[in-house]
Amino acid sequence: MTSFARSGETLMLRCLEAHSRISVVNQIVSGDRELPQDNALFHALREYSDTVIRRGHPLLAHRNPHPFGIILVKYGIWVHKYPHVNFVLARNPFAIVKSLKQYALSNQENEGARRKRLARWALQIDRSLVDLCRTGDETEATARLYLAKMTAPESQRLGVVRYEDFVADPAVQLKRVLEMLGLGWTPDVLNSHEAYAKGAVGHGDIDLSAPIRQTKFTPNVDLPKREFDVIASITKPALDLYGYKASNGTVSLL
Repeated sequence: MTSFARSGETLMLRCLEAHSRISVVNQIVSGDRELPQDNALFHALREYSDTVIRRGHPLLAHRNPHPFGIILVKYGIWVHKYPHVNFVLARNPFAIVKSLKQYALSNQENEGARRKRLARWALQIDRSLVDLCRTGDETEATARLYLAKMTAPESQRLGVVRYEDFVADPAVQLKRVLEMLGLGWTPDVLNSHEAYAKGAVGHGDIDLSAPIRQTKFTPNVDLPKREFDVIASITKPALDLYGYKASNGTVSLL
């Protein structure tokens, strides 16, 4: 699953994990509760050069995946260099910048922590952006990372789903994703929250036990004009690619 941080990846993965033929490799529960075997599998698949892995592979010994099932890996903060089959979960970059700010605030992160995270992402997405992430404008750095990640070459893209469409009509968009993956519909994906204990915390601090909150898209971005203009200018190729239009402080879905 191609994405960028703060794009609703954990919510999408939680839903898809509920399908009997999909095995999501970590990145759902918070890091301290992830299985060591899953972490090993995740890092191995980042360097895996094929699109098929046998069920009997030692890395899958703890998983027992479905025959002809799908191993789903989120790659939001690196560019995969090997052949792969993917779908895209896109979110407009203005909302991502705003969400990153809110995340940093709620976790009491200082500027040093924010820049360290951006530089870590740059090392895996585009090394030429490392210095900008460490010492330059944070909004510009985030926008350039988003552009580099969301326009990186892909070997076999199955389709695109936008986060804004996903939370507005989860059933329709989840059906689309399953069709992209060649899988049939099951209502389990809509009820995926029922598999988690009340208050269970996932990646990005989301409540895994909460059902999907259907949210109608609003065009107002609520960012300072300078930040909006910087993001709009830098990410325009990605905005065009994923059907967003930015103008006068608002974002439209095309």
